[in-house]
Amino acid sequence: MSGSSYYSIVLSLLLLSSVSLFKAEAQRRVVVTKPSRTVVITKPSRSEVVYVNRRVVRPPVVVGVLPPTSVTIVHRHSQYYFHAGVYYIQRPEGYVVVNPPVGIMVTNLPSATLTFTFSSRAYFFIGGAFYIQIPGGFQIVNAPAGAKISQLPEGAEKVVVGDEIYYEQYGTLYKKVETEQGIAYIIAGSLQS
Repeated sequence: MSGSSYYSIVLSLLLLSSVSLFKAEAQRRVVVTKPSRTVVITKPSRSEVVYVNRRVVRPPVVVGVLPPTSVTIVHRHSQYYFHAGVYYIQRPEGYVVVNPPVGIMVTNLPSATLTFTFSSRAYFFIGGAFYIQIPGGFQIVNAPAGAKISQLPEGAEKVVVGDEIYYEQYGTLYKKVETEQGIAYIIAGSLQS
């Protein structure tokens, strides 16, 4: 075999392999061009969360007097006061707004409650808390990871986990997404306590 024939064969093999690699790379690009995935964070630790624009720690919201239409709820030997989707506990300085515990039950929800269906179940959302209807009222449940809601709860803060931007309130993470109807928020998971 002459030297030029050898180089022709090697050149042909290189061209064929590079064309195959190019086709494979082109196929990979098509797959990657429009990724459609929902990232669900199961339970990152609070140490992995960086709060964006948090200059100072917010003091707790304290009121001196509860609204006259507030409802008293006893849950696991603790007394809570409920009004317009907000929960309070009594402290020496007054009534402090708190994150309500999972399992607490109320007989009625305010009219401003957002209602949505996820996995064939109706959920009710107000004040950063998720409820399901049970006999006798509405009970707080864990946030349904993967569900989509139309608005963030008031007071949700922008956070970064890894290199992803989320919004967080009461340990629940929300991921902003664009839909055909506009902006929505997917419940992406919750933070470890």
